[in-house]
Amino acid sequence: MGKDFIVTNIDELNMFVRTGTVIDHQQSVHSSTTVTTSGGGGFLHQGSGYVHAPTTTTSTSSEEKLRIFLRRDDGTETEVEFWDTPFGVREGHRVSVVYAGPKTANKGVAVALINHSTDNDELFLRRLDSMLPKMSGCLALSLILGTPVLFVLLGALVFGSAAGVGMLGLIAGFAIVITKLSKRKNLANAVATEIRAKISEVIEQQKTTSHAA
Repeated sequence: MGKDFIVTNIDELNMFVRTGTVIDHQQSVHSSTTVTTSGGGGFLHQGSGYVHAPTTTTSTSSEEKLRIFLRRDDGTETEVEFWDTPFGVREGHRVSVVYAGPKTANKGVAVALINHSTDNDELFLRRLDSMLPKMSGCLALSLILGTPVLFVLLGALVFGSAAGVGMLGLIAGFAIVITKLSKRKNLANAVATEIRAKISEVIEQQKTTSHAA
């Protein structure tokens, strides 16, 4: 997917569009196989005991890749890749790619694709998710478990007793995690709304240009 850019506030969002004609495209499916072995073991003593054979699980996943070569109206060519979802496109189609990222970077990742020839468009949610601040499971667990410990220490130092403070800290830890997740969800909805508005704007602009021609 290339480099991901993080947007932490809706006011930081910057979007731009590349429009042109598809001169080539490549669609392929990439598969990966994961083998997991678990269990097994046992014991033998003087010829008696038991032995369990390990269990092996094999899982296969596939992901579709779309690569588009676009000749823009000024004659320059642009290459863009999408790994997220299948999308119908062929040579000669007029398409627009919507890019989004933070204003400070003056760059972005391709988050939406519009096919003006087929009146089809799509917002790639996995690309959108990659632009938002992450909260790992380890960080969430650290906040939930670490906050009570901090409250206990502060209670012992300030009040001379930690009684009941640990539970208050646990509640505070959960509250912090829930607040961060809620802010991320609200930011995701706001960014998605802005991108969808941009998609509608580009579609209308292309329709107006086509009618004028």
